[in-house]
Amino acid sequence: MSVWRKLFVKCGVAAGLAVTLSTFGCGGGTTIERADVTGKVTFDGQPLESGSVTFLPTKIGKGVPVTAEIKAGAFSLTGDSGVTIGPNRVEITSIKKTGKVSNFDGIQTEETIQFIPARYNQESELTTDVKQGGNQPEFALTSK
Repeated sequence: MSVWRKLFVKCGVAAGLAVTLSTFGCGGGTTIERADVTGKVTFDGQPLESGSVTFLPTKIGKGVPVTAEIKAGAFSLTGDSGVTIGPNRVEITSIKKTGKVSNFDGIQTEETIQFIPARYNQESELTTDVKQGGNQPEFALTSK
């Protein structure tokens, strides 16, 4: 797992990192070609209430990962936060409360779990080919 990916998985800062890298440049001053992506995510036939979707360019040295928040099954990445044009691997995550409470050093917190199967995030099978202009992918995830 790359250092950048670990950073995203642990801290959820991939979007900020992507904006920073695109602002200050990477890859020898080349411009990243981006396109608007506005899409939908369902889980077992229902809109995914909340979560995140990350687009990771699969062409080495072309573009940067970008992440969008999913709200009520919808997400949007536009303008300077758009997705790198070309093939992208897609990772979708979402957490939910387990109903259990953990106690660590006197601090109680509700436990949460990542309930989206690994085949949609760490071991993602999802891909999309982002084209110039607007893109509207729909990802229909299942628990089975």
